[in-house]
Amino acid sequence: MNRLEEDKYGLYIHAPNYSEVRDRIVESEKRTDMIKLNKIPRLIRYIYGAL
Repeated sequence: MNRLEEDKYGLYIHAPNYSEVRDRIVESEKRTDMIKLNKIPRLIRYIYGAL
């Protein structure tokens, strides 16, 4: 077993606080995605949602 395995975020999988840090990173990415979506004009979001 390799204790230095990393996930796609570059975090060590076997670290004691892995799940906490990973959850914070995922939450941060979700907020960033929502901010980006809010920048798209409302009409484009409406059309994209209809597809």
